[in-house]
Amino acid sequence: MPATRLRAYAQGNRVVRAGDVVPGSPAADIWDAHRALYAYMSRWAARDGDSPADLTAAVDGLVEVADTLAEVTAMVLAQIERRTERGSLTGADAARVQQARADLASVLLRDEDGRHNKLRGGMDTLRDALDGARPVLPAGDGRTLPPLLARQMTGKTVAELRAALGQETHWQRHRSKTRAPQYDKADALHRMIQWCQATGRDTYDPAAHAQDCL
Repeated sequence: MPATRLRAYAQGNRVVRAGDVVPGSPAADIWDAHRALYAYMSRWAARDGDSPADLTAAVDGLVEVADTLAEVTAMVLAQIERRTERGSLTGADAARVQQARADLASVLLRDEDGRHNKLRGGMDTLRDALDGARPVLPAGDGRTLPPLLARQMTGKTVAELRAALGQETHWQRHRSKTRAPQYDKADALHRMIQWCQATGRDTYDPAAHAQDCL
């Protein structure tokens, strides 16, 4: 086995980009799964615009991911153990393989009773906590939305509002490296999205929003 490590993006000594090696190999599916999850993670700036249904769908997906991750981990570990024991895989550190099994068993692998692994169990608990969750109208605290922003967002879909929120949040995070961030616009966009989700509106209407919440 190579002494180098495959990584998605990192570079350096003993590191090889997975995209240069794994396409077409049996491990390609695992790296494709990583790429899909990374794409979700990379859109962190728009997460504040997710509805309860969006978050619930994410948790349901993670329940399945947790279960599948445990199964795939057990499959790969079993292959390494069998080949080490049979002597068909030389150079592997048997003690470290067993240590890896012990470390993984506490989180990923199923116990002797076949119950769900701890990661899956935690996700199931989180999913149960979301039963009945629903969006609510923003608090009527008397704040007015910036008139220019309200006009610009008139008729925008929730998806478009979420995109604007993501761009603004990302920009303010970048801005915070050199100066104090200003999240007033992001907060206003979040209230617009929350209003749309709570009222079931497909597009933003500032007049109706003002009547409901301000």
